[in-house]
Amino acid sequence: VNVVTSSWTVQAPDRLTYRIAGGASAVVIGKRRWDKGPGLPWKESSQQPLQQPIPPWVRVTDAHVVGKTTVGRRPARVVTFFDPNVPAWFRLVVDRETDRTLDLRMVATAHFMHDRLHSFDSVPPIRPPAAG
Repeated sequence: VNVVTSSWTVQAPDRLTYRIAGGASAVVIGKRRWDKGPGLPWKESSQQPLQQPIPPWVRVTDAHVVGKTTVGRRPARVVTFFDPNVPAWFRLVVDRETDRTLDLRMVATAHFMHDRLHSFDSVPPIRPPAAG
């Protein structure tokens, strides 16, 4: 089984950064991006701006609230649905008060994903990487 662990930070309207454990990193701000491979310097390039945040699904069908749970003492709903465009099944845990997704699981052919979402509105701004 191959497992890839990554950490993402996303900020509206057009910023994101990610780090893959033992692998690549990137910073995207508007029309610019910086990529870094393990042991390599940052490389700047241009790109089309990304609208953030954006969910990993395209279309929702067969959606159901299938249960209740708690996450960090917060009441939450468990929601499932199918996206025929991916195609994949999704299972979300959604905070009942804020409607924020706290946990996301996706199952597609030969692709399984588990995201834990947290630290809403509490991370420092995404900036270009330091030179050098």
